[in-house]
Amino acid sequence: MNHWNIILGLGTILGLYFFRKIKPTYLKVIFIGFSISFALPYFEKQEITNIGYFGFGFFSLLYLIHCIIKKSILNIIISLFAFFSFFSMYMGFPFANERKLMMIIPIITYFITLKKIRQYENEISILTILTSYELAELMNIQFE
Repeated sequence: MNHWNIILGLGTILGLYFFRKIKPTYLKVIFIGFSISFALPYFEKQEITNIGYFGFGFFSLLYLIHCIIKKSILNIIISLFAFFSFFSMYMGFPFANERKLMMIIPIITYFITLKKIRQYENEISILTILTSYELAELMNIQFE
């Protein structure tokens, strides 16, 4: 088990703690989708891992659309970086280390949302999962 799995597991467990505060049902579906997509790679079968990978991309896009509709700038920043990270890995964009280093921005944004937790209590579980993913990306920088 590597640091990637530990960070995502802790983020999912912390997100489960905030799960009961999610009000709209579609946000619960998105949260459950993220949880399942992070759990699928533990089966260590390539097809199942790919389903989890594309599931993460799908649910991060759904959440990004939700944030754009709600016009929540801080949530847009966190979800945009998560979706961009997925999309750039899928497309094989260069400058992977620079992209991973940029994950500092959504992590700082997450701490700003924690200061205003009353405004974001419906979505804090999803933001926690996305931020744990972004923290794992940040810690996965390859130094050469």
